[in-house]
Amino acid sequence: MSFYSSERPGDPTPRPVPEPSEPARGNHTLRVHEGTIVGVHGDDVFVDLGPRLQGVVSARAFDDPPRLGDVHRFTMRGREESLWVLSLVGERSSESWLGMQEGQWVSARVVREHQGHLQLKVDGLHAVMPHTHTGKSPGQSLKGLVGKNLVCEVLEVDTERQRVVLSRKRVLQRQKEDRARKLQLLPGDLTQGRVTRIESYGAFLRLPGGREGLLHISDIAHQRLDHPSERLQLGETLEVKVLRLSHGGKRIALGLKQLLGNPWRSFARLHPVGSLVVGTVYSLEDAGLRVELEPGIGGWIPRTETPFGERRLGVFVRTGQTLPLRVIEVFEDDQDPVLSMLDSGGRALRMDEVEALEHWRSAGDRPTSMGSPAATGLGSMAQQLREALERRKA
Repeated sequence: MSFYSSERPGDPTPRPVPEPSEPARGNHTLRVHEGTIVGVHGDDVFVDLGPRLQGVVSARAFDDPPRLGDVHRFTMRGREESLWVLSLVGERSSESWLGMQEGQWVSARVVREHQGHLQLKVDGLHAVMPHTHTGKSPGQSLKGLVGKNLVCEVLEVDTERQRVVLSRKRVLQRQKEDRARKLQLLPGDLTQGRVTRIESYGAFLRLPGGREGLLHISDIAHQRLDHPSERLQLGETLEVKVLRLSHGGKRIALGLKQLLGNPWRSFARLHPVGSLVVGTVYSLEDAGLRVELEPGIGGWIPRTETPFGERRLGVFVRTGQTLPLRVIEVFEDDQDPVLSMLDSGGRALRMDEVEALEHWRSAGDRPTSMGSPAATGLGSMAQQLREALERRKA
């Protein structure tokens, strides 16, 4: 089972049976979801669970060889980077807790030394490391490792106690061998790779030393991509970041967007809660609207933040329409901001209010209370904007 995958809390929900739900970050779920096989690479079977939401399952879970286009039912066992780790409904053996498996390399933080061994955390999962696998000599103190992040190999997965047994010694031995061959790669390293194959779910890169890594579509760009070929070409060489390794370092997940600026962080800095923005509608859903604010930055408008109540949104709003909006929640971790079509008093915003704000910004005359709802209500701020607009028209 592979980990090829970064999690995006704003991703659309997969097609669940019988009711829609997406598991909370870091948890596994036994809900059943339908998925379509979109790719097979070695033991990894890539599954499409819905728009921009994919998972991976072991080919060994299938009685017959998996085929492209086949639809199966899966349960989600956890999330690593941008892929859900899946189990095929009805398979005879369940997957390791949260998709952890023996031989996988992970980054673990040492929490404490206890009775001659180390206690660690791997993405919230409890882990232990016997003294003999710390890389330290017998009798040597382990206190110097407390608080550090270590690259370790998974020795054993204990599903009942929800913990794993780790080895730093095996990684150190592999590093020593790799250094001798000048092939060492670790999570966080930067390397170059040549694009040798492009699939719907990502691109495979040939790395130094002849090894191959997967650049998943969700790790190519911060913007939404329908296909990796929108950004990548066969034969081109890219600088990428090593995200994770498994199978003793033989299987490598790569990232490109991790080397680019984070547009969500920039947006959150320039548009704090209470700011007025303009968005273009690109999707109408039962629960609300999705808009594009800037290239690569989308936004979510819950139905409760529209002036239309329970009436059908398509009667009042169309795709491609530009809306005046208020920012009510922002994030800095690849999650689209939450927006409202209403001011703080529940009145529908008007486009001239946002246009007046743009005049203020361009003139360098932005009111000091802008973006601080605690200092002034949005209603009074909107009145100031309307008055300013009238003065400019006069």
